[in-house]
Amino acid sequence: MANIGYARIGRAMPLTSDKWGVVGGDMEPPRLLAELARRHPTDRFIITSLCRDDPARAGMPPNVVNSWTPDRLDWLRQTSRRESKGVMNSAEIQRKTAVLDQLTLPVFETLDAVIVWAGQHGTSNSRIPVVSDRGGEPDGLTKPQDSFVQYAGPTLRGINHWREADPIAREEVWLIADPRNFIKCRDLKWPLRHPILGQFKWKRKEQHERYGDPRQPTECGFGPKTEWKTDHTWYTWHHYAYSQLEICGITPEEVDAHFSLEHAHRSHFGLFINEARSYVKLNRRDILKEWVLPLQPAFIHGQWPKGHEADIGREITPLPWEEYFSKLRSVLCTFTTPSSGSGWATTKPWEAFAVGTVCFFHPGYDTQDNILRDAPEELRAWLRVESREDLHKRIVHLWGDRTAWQWIVTEQRKVYDQAMQERRWIKMIEDRVWG
Repeated sequence: MANIGYARIGRAMPLTSDKWGVVGGDMEPPRLLAELARRHPTDRFIITSLCRDDPARAGMPPNVVNSWTPDRLDWLRQTSRRESKGVMNSAEIQRKTAVLDQLTLPVFETLDAVIVWAGQHGTSNSRIPVVSDRGGEPDGLTKPQDSFVQYAGPTLRGINHWREADPIAREEVWLIADPRNFIKCRDLKWPLRHPILGQFKWKRKEQHERYGDPRQPTECGFGPKTEWKTDHTWYTWHHYAYSQLEICGITPEEVDAHFSLEHAHRSHFGLFINEARSYVKLNRRDILKEWVLPLQPAFIHGQWPKGHEADIGREITPLPWEEYFSKLRSVLCTFTTPSSGSGWATTKPWEAFAVGTVCFFHPGYDTQDNILRDAPEELRAWLRVESREDLHKRIVHLWGDRTAWQWIVTEQRKVYDQAMQERRWIKMIEDRVWG
């Protein structure tokens, strides 16, 4: 039996749907965990990042255990209790770090592999040496945000501790589902030789704190593309691979993905859309006003700041998760847009493909054509629209042409079924962990 560590940095990992946020990102880690555990019943999956739920009560397979038992959580609360409120000072961060390490590092010593989701985090999530004369504390160390101290630092230090014995043979599997959460944590001592599994192919250079280790990269088994950046950090490339990770939370076993060819009783158009980065060129607020509102959608649901909602001129409210797929199935067409100005693939098209709703693509969406790469050319031509006018004409056309609409949704469902049969993200993780 192998012990597989499973973690999420940036925030806690709730295991039950009643605790998942409305903006997304909470359901994928527990659903992937459950699927991996079912596929590998003789191995034990240990939740190493902060989690307050009992896996058994959450319906997890019996080989999933939470290292954060009630007594350990209680001890963390007792030893981390502070008399003053507000931002922690440097001494308080050090004390909290020591407590978390006492709880976390022994767990990592028992692991054979580590799988970790990248959530929101900082360039430093522990107190580590600054890399310039700007910022930092008088002692020359950084002062990370309080949330990162608790929800990112312990896992990163645990990974460092686990890899120290053999940084080449031991390498964690990173998963990323949000373009804002690229791996920027300098706390990681050891470079990544394998790609980060995500929703877009790209690369980025990052630094790795050496914690006083003076060895050259080649002495530790790393190639010439890893080099010294400062006198205490290495510099190397992180590579990201497309893995279909965006659909790991909407498998047929987990969601109401039944497919319908019913045309007559559907409304023409509706969509789910959350606010993302508002300062980018292809921001969702502008797209909503210019592309969507003129089409008078039957519904718009999502999470939006009050000020932005007022600027849009329409009330937009979240919808309970249990009503999501039936609502999506109530319209003939929907629309997907860039996330935070990126060209990444996201979950939205796959959800529409599953239930039989045509999903049109904004020109700036999925710029690497990852979702439709293997789809028939005619389907690709239908779904990718070039302008607002183009979108409007196609929605009107499909409102009156049931045969064309049914052909599109049938072909979309084939793309979804093929992806679910292949499960590329699972295969890529299993290749790394189980060889």
